[in-house]
Amino acid sequence: MIVVFRMEGGHRIGMGHVMRCLTLAKMLVEKGCRVRFLCSRDTAKLVRGQWQKAVCIIVPAGLTERMDGKRCAALLSGIQADWLVVDHYGLGAVYEKMMRGSVKRVMAVDDLARRHEADVVLDSAPGGRARYRGKLAKGRGLFGPGYALLRPGIAQARKRNAEYSGQKRVFVCFGGADPRQETERVARALKGMGDDVDFVVGDAYRGVERLKALCEKHAGWRVHVNVSKPELFMAEAWLGIGAGGTMTWERCAVGLPSVVVSIADNQESMSRELAAEGVIEYLGRAGDVADATLVAAVKALKHDEAKCERMRQAGLRLVDGRGAARVVAVMRGWAR
Repeated sequence: MIVVFRMEGGHRIGMGHVMRCLTLAKMLVEKGCRVRFLCSRDTAKLVRGQWQKAVCIIVPAGLTERMDGKRCAALLSGIQADWLVVDHYGLGAVYEKMMRGSVKRVMAVDDLARRHEADVVLDSAPGGRARYRGKLAKGRGLFGPGYALLRPGIAQARKRNAEYSGQKRVFVCFGGADPRQETERVARALKGMGDDVDFVVGDAYRGVERLKALCEKHAGWRVHVNVSKPELFMAEAWLGIGAGGTMTWERCAVGLPSVVVSIADNQESMSRELAAEGVIEYLGRAGDVADATLVAAVKALKHDEAKCERMRQAGLRLVDGRGAARVVAVMRGWAR
């Protein structure tokens, strides 16, 4: 089976699209499939930084949806792909319909409840079935955190954290790019609290040197750049601080209570819903959350072990970390 992914990532739009596509791609390869990535030259560098063996087909950046569809259809003309996985906010039903003659099936990975012309729509946020009612022209929906595309290492970290022994560290990560520099802001807010902290950033993060300079002043602070298994640092922590999106599901699956600040519009409603269910502590949108509010939230949780344990158990119940395997099974079963 040949699977092609169309996605983009980088400093401005973050790394979420790239990371979840890589997770699915690697699992497909383990099952004997061949994969290719359709992306811009800059995104291809990021992909190869995560997976040296990745085969990238370059698509010019900045094309309109129709121009992108024409270019991709031409690039795929000799590949005979079984699936095209589209994880791209700038491409939707128009693009998917244009690709029909170039691939056998189309999967759209989305969390914006847009209309699609896909055989499968994957949205791991809660309430997807209701949000997409009337918006699927055809096809099947894979909805809810049970289909979250999480790395296989999450299961290892989940098991490790199940033997909870009073972890002392704080895990801070706002994705691979963190375009709003929230990681550095959190570091400055936490500097007087005395916690040991792991800050995890990716290649696309532009404040690495400033962050390292801050951490040099604190013996228990560590900076990790472009790590392959950030979930192992999650398993050492009693609290996570970060954005919404895919990493919310990772923290839940590991059983890590978290304080969340949304850094994109699509993260806000999901974060509010999870907070209402007691899964996370949601503070609001980046830019609206004062440092004092963040510090107060961390201090309150530090002195409320019962609430932390409730959040931990709620996350574990919500996400089991097997979503990628379920999606692979759907794709392979459909191809038979």
